[in-house]
This record gives sequence, structure tokens and C-alpha cells, in this order.
Amino acid sequence: MDDNKKVKNSLTTSLIGLIANILLAIFKILIGIITFSIALLADGINNLSDALISILSLIGIKMSNRRASKSHPYGYHRIEYIFSLIMAFVLIVTGIELIQSSISDLINPNTTIVTIYSFIVSGFSILIKLSMFLYYQISYKKTETLELKVLARDSILDSISTTLILISYIIIKQFNLSLDSYLSIIIGLVIILNGALLSIEAISPLIGVIPDKDRIKAIMKEIKEYNGVFGVHDCLVHSYGNKKIFMSLHLEISQTDSLMVAHDLADKIENEIKAKYNIEVLIHLDPVDINSPEMKEIVTTLKIILSDIHPNLTFHDLRFVKPFKTTKKVVFDVEIPFELKMPISKIDQIVNSKLFLGKQKITAVVNYEPKYLE
Repeated sequence: MDDNKKVKNSLTTSLIGLIANILLAIFKILIGIITFSIALLADGINNLSDALISILSLIGIKMSNRRASKSHPYGYHRIEYIFSLIMAFVLIVTGIELIQSSISDLINPNTTIVTIYSFIVSGFSILIKLSMFLYYQISYKKTETLELKVLARDSILDSISTTLILISYIIIKQFNLSLDSYLSIIIGLVIILNGALLSIEAISPLIGVIPDKDRIKAIMKEIKEYNGVFGVHDCLVHSYGNKKIFMSLHLEISQTDSLMVAHDLADKIENEIKAKYNIEVLIHLDPVDINSPEMKEIVTTLKIILSDIHPNLTFHDLRFVKPFKTTKKVVFDVEIPFELKMPISKIDQIVNSKLFLGKQKITAVVNYEPKYLE
């Protein structure tokens, strides 16, 4: 599905959700007033907040898919995170207001009247909300629009809330025991929790996280399978919204390959990854010595040294300082996992004390860097 169709699909989905939430809110509030059901009124008000969220999602989708401009050459896709934060704020405020009104009703209680209409509206609402959840989920998988993911989760929580109300009606009918206000408080807490989770999901990409780590790992694995590629490292990923992702990486190739051959390989990988995953890739070429017996021995020794320090400690860009026969010095980079708390000076001391070629001591010049992708 191309970008224009994705935007159209997302807008249509949000608009249908808006209409459904408005209709549900009207029915629930009317029946809630007639039957004095605080829980149903609370659920109806929750649907009004859902309608507001649908409006925000429409605006967010429209704005985040504006064409890139001179002032914003990478596009406006991060706007969807800002609108998700606004949606989260609306949910949290709605939940707090519901809890306040429910506590007030506990102090000054009203008798809930349960009629056949109470059951009909609640049952109908559950079916509609479950249908909306499935509809949002299907659209989200097609479009990867964050706002639809938010609406999907909100719908499933709404269906759970309304199910609780339906159970309370059965309890009132069977035992003449009203749990209306207590359930309204639970609904309010669920809404607040939903808003809090949504705010965390919206803030994380703004601070900086790896977008879809499994997908990036799959791409790295695919690149390693290209003929002529001996390793991939220093992979950095930056996202400008869910649909604009940039990746830079270092590609290890044989030092005997000509520059033209290596350049053609890099171009091929960049173009094919972009066509398949819609990710802009920038490749830096690292020539490596794959035939030297001395290099193979140092690689084996270095793997043992680093794995003894930490199982996720890895190295790359290993090369001799020439002329190696007189200097006996190697240069390489070590990627340090975030969970390793050992000081770099200590790691460097261990590496340099244990690195030998046969019985001859080898000096290591090491560049230490964070391991951005596990």
C-alpha cells in the first residue's frame, strides 16, 4: 500500500470511529440519565472522550503526513507523537473527573434502575467496541499509523469497562446490591492507566529509542547474507516518526576488493533495503584482512578475552598497524553493552595484558563505544 492510500485509510478509519463513539455516547448518556446509572453515565462520558480522541487522531494524521518542506526536510511525522501525548492527557483528565464524580455519588447515592434497555445498550456497546478494536487493528497493521494503535487499545479497554457495567446490572437484579459507583471508579482508573501507558509510548520515541528492534535485527541479518559481506557493525538508527527511518552502518568487505566493486555492493544493498523496508540506508565500507593466519589467530584470542569479561562484549574493525613485523600493534573497536558496569580502563588493562600472538605480546589500541543494538 502506497503512502497516499495509507493516509486515506487511516483518516477513514478514524472518521468511522468518531461517528461510532458519538452515537454510543448519546445512547449511554440517555439511558444512564433515565436509569440513574452512574456507571453507564461514566461510560458514556468516556465515549465522548473517545470521540475527542478520534478528532485529535484525524488532525494528527493529517498534520503528520504533510509534505516535507525546506524548514523540515525530514517531514512532519513526529507530530503523531505530540498528538498521542495530547490524547493521553485527555484520557487522564477524563479518568480523574470520573473518579471524582463517582466518589461524590458514593457520598450522596442514587438508586440505579435496571431495565431491559440497560442490558441492550451495554451488550450492543460491547459488540461495537470489539468490532472497532478489530477494525483499528487491521488498519494499523496496513498503515502503521500510531494513532490507530492508540484507538485500538482504547476500544478494547472500553469493552472491558462496559462488560463490568453489564455484570453490575446482573448483580443488582439478582442481589439488589449496587456496585455502580465502585465500578465507575474502576473505569476511571482504567482510563487513567491507558493514558499513562500511551504517554510513555509517545515520549519514548521523542527521547530516542530503536524503532522496531526485531525489524532492524532482521535487516542486519539479511545484509550479512550478501555475497562479499564479512560483517556488519556500528548500526545507528534514527526515526522521524513511524514512517521515516534512517540507518547508517559499517560494512566489512575484503581488503582485496576494488573500490568500484565495493561501491557497487554498497549501492545494491542500500537500494534493495530501501525498496523492501522503506528505510534510508547509508553504508560506510571497512576493508578487512580475511586471509592472514596472524589475523585469524588474534581474532580467536580476542573473542576468548572479551567473552570472559562479558558474553555480549564484541569487537570489529580489527587491523594491523603497519609494518606489523616490527610494531606488533593492532587497532580495533569494542562495543560495550549498557549492562556492563566495568570501567573502560579496567577492560583495556585486561585486553592488553592477555593479547598474545603465540608467545609474543601484542599491543592493542582500542576504541570503546556503546553497543546501540544488541
